Amino acid sequence: MKSILKVAIAGLALAAPAAHAAKAKVDQPAPDFRVTTLTKDKIDLASLRGKVVVINRWATWCVPCREEFLLFDKYMPFRSKYGFTVIAIETGGANGNSAMRDLAKLVHFPVALDDQAHANAYPIIDNGVPTNYVIDRAGVVRYAKAGAFEIDELEKVIVPLLKEDAPADPSPETSAPTQGTPATAK
Repeated sequence: MKSILKVAIAGLALAAPAAHAAKAKVDQPAPDFRVTTLTKDKIDLASLRGKVVVINRWATWCVPCREEFLLFDKYMPFRSKYGFTVIAIETGGANGNSAMRDLAKLVHFPVALDDQAHANAYPIIDNGVPTNYVIDRAGVVRYAKAGAFEIDELEKVIVPLLKEDAPADPSPETSAPTQGTPATAK
């Protein structure tokens, strides 16, 4: 009986890591998640397959985050027509107050509040906000870095990905980085 119990406990220990959400890693399929925005829209990452997506982890108290937030808002009208979007996830403990909801109505991309699913799948890198993850059209993480984008770096990362064709079969099982694409920052 004791040996059966040991085997069962060992099996649970081996299965335990699978219960945790996958973490986003460069050159790996992006973990899916569902987010409810401050404007009450529901978005899941799988529905954005075929687009280039930035997942932006930011905080209202972070000055570089606010500057980058404005950069994304100015950038969206120029690149969204080519399949680019940003999902901004506020990580600093904002509570969805009216000022945050009003901000979410003004910008050109969805804004959501953090929850444990986002924190596990798309962690803040090196305790740095903002942290950005860029996911290509095939659903593969191509960039992950703490620190705010400046326009030149944003263009260097995003434009080559926008030039790539959307996958014929956008399922994550068949997604892989395209050969010959630019190096990604880690």
